[in-house]
Amino acid sequence: MPVVGFYHSDLPRLMGDRFGRYVEKRLARYVAELYRQFDSVLAPCNAMANRLRGWGVENVRVQPLGVDLTQFHPQQRDPAFRQTMGIPSDKKLLTFVGRNSREKNIDVLLATMRKLGSDYHLLLMGPGMPHHVPSNVTVVDRCCGTHEVAKALASSDALLHAGTRETFGLIAQEAMASGIPVVAARAGALAENVPLGAGILCKPLDPTAMAEACAALFSNDVAASGHYARRYVERHFNWDSVMHSLLEHYQSLCHGSQPYALPNTANQRQLLKWRPVHGLMIALALIAPLVLTAWLGGDEALQRVKHFPLGLLLLMLMMAFLCWNLNAARLRLMLNGRAGRLGQRGALGIELASKFALCATPGGSGGAATLLLLLARRGFPPAKGAAVFLVDQGCDLLFFPDHAEWPGALFTGQRYPVASSIISAMGTRWFSFYGNTDQCGNALFAKPIAVTQCKNGMAEPLSAPLARAALIALPTCVKGDP
Repeated sequence: MPVVGFYHSDLPRLMGDRFGRYVEKRLARYVAELYRQFDSVLAPCNAMANRLRGWGVENVRVQPLGVDLTQFHPQQRDPAFRQTMGIPSDKKLLTFVGRNSREKNIDVLLATMRKLGSDYHLLLMGPGMPHHVPSNVTVVDRCCGTHEVAKALASSDALLHAGTRETFGLIAQEAMASGIPVVAARAGALAENVPLGAGILCKPLDPTAMAEACAALFSNDVAASGHYARRYVERHFNWDSVMHSLLEHYQSLCHGSQPYALPNTANQRQLLKWRPVHGLMIALALIAPLVLTAWLGGDEALQRVKHFPLGLLLLMLMMAFLCWNLNAARLRLMLNGRAGRLGQRGALGIELASKFALCATPGGSGGAATLLLLLARRGFPPAKGAAVFLVDQGCDLLFFPDHAEWPGALFTGQRYPVASSIISAMGTRWFSFYGNTDQCGNALFAKPIAVTQCKNGMAEPLSAPLARAALIALPTCVKGDP
């Protein structure tokens, strides 16, 4: 079944205005990753569609909203409305309806009214509106019903809108449907949906420019502009034509004219391109264990690392590389395409992140959470992700027999002759203690207290960083010589 997404709020830009460019960029990546998974993406205006395409989202289609032309109609005009609101009948009445949020720029409206003076009056309707306003401003600080808004718009002379983040500007279309022109900032969807003749657009965030636009509007035939605005909305934004266009698009999707949604790996590669900060993070990850070891007094351990046999180190790294890739292949087999196109590198990244989180958090609690989060980002439900985690850990348990018989059996080759041969060829044997030397516990549910090197029958303690390196490189638990 095709899946369609409607992107009607510019979340990255809205949050970026509040929390900075870094947050905006991170949210843009999130939006792009999410909406690339839809068969089709609908945007209410060309500005939003172009932003989505710039983020690498394909199959974007402009789908405007509609206006209730019966509810918002010039016939809703009430001659007694101004008297009810305490507004003199000889004033040029401007209205704005909406919430008081940063992107609506209510302060610009108030500054505009100070410049316009007593010949003009502004009616602010919506929750959270300020109460310290100029004398030529009336405030209705509450959420207003549709009928009340329709009557207010039809009884006004024009709509005043300073918003710069509109993705459609529904209130502007409702005002035009009510037969009044619009004075608005030339930004966002307002620049597209307020045509010449139905209002005047001005420089954004400029009270002087907005005041001049109001004066220019009222120097011409305001009623004629209102009539043209009504006809424009009837032609372009009535619900019948909007729904007809939308249903045609849905039918084209159902007839197989577009492929089903799958993550676009090519766009993901462009989005997740290499950045200098990635190299810095890798360098810190490599240097931090050495610095921490030296800081904790592990000079002896560093000397051992320096003199560690290169051939043995390469063999351990090769074994680690092979084991991690086997784990990644196992994860891909379990998911079987249900988490999108997951390649070997992507599966390897998920395995490494979840297993390292398992080792680095108390009780291994971070392992499951990391795996569930990474799979959820690919659209795989957490409930199914938990099942994958349990099966994954169950497969690991197959390589961990009962600890009472395992170490000796492993090392004598009774159970794993290949592993026994490899370990014997190393000449150096590693084993971990979980509590004491007689219990070699399950690596999934216990934390290593110490790791020792058994050589010539003598147990020598290793530092914690070396112990962790040994466990990561060779995730087996081997009991040393008696």
